[in-house]
Amino acid sequence: MMVNLLILKKKISRSVTNNVSILLFGHKYDHDDPAAIAISASNAEIASSFNFAGVMAFLPWLSSLVFKFELFNSNRLKKGFKAVDSHIQNEIVKHQEKNSQEVVDYIDGYLAEKKSREERNQIDDNFSIDILKRLSIFN
Repeated sequence: MMVNLLILKKKISRSVTNNVSILLFGHKYDHDDPAAIAISASNAEIASSFNFAGVMAFLPWLSSLVFKFELFNSNRLKKGFKAVDSHIQNEIVKHQEKNSQEVVDYIDGYLAEKKSREERNQIDDNFSIDILKRLSIFN
């Protein structure tokens, strides 16, 4: 019974990864795609590392201590975020290289709006590639 739950959990995780991928990146992955497997594994690491999040919601000052002293598996959390961040950065680069005006997904829309603001000289520090990466991680 436990094995069936683990298999179901993996399948659901990969399905969620694909749904988010379609919205963010404009494409989905095969269920056995190494990138999809890696993203799902990183998301699982991040989720399992957030056991302390409830406590920090009520004690926000505690978060600096958690990361400073690497409590609550913060290394796993950092590793998971780094892997997801790297994947998102690769996707952003692919979107920038295609240099298309067509908006298919979230990244296309964000990059189009960023370019439009730059052309109108409305440069905004809160509208950058770093912000795009952060928004993409939490979507």
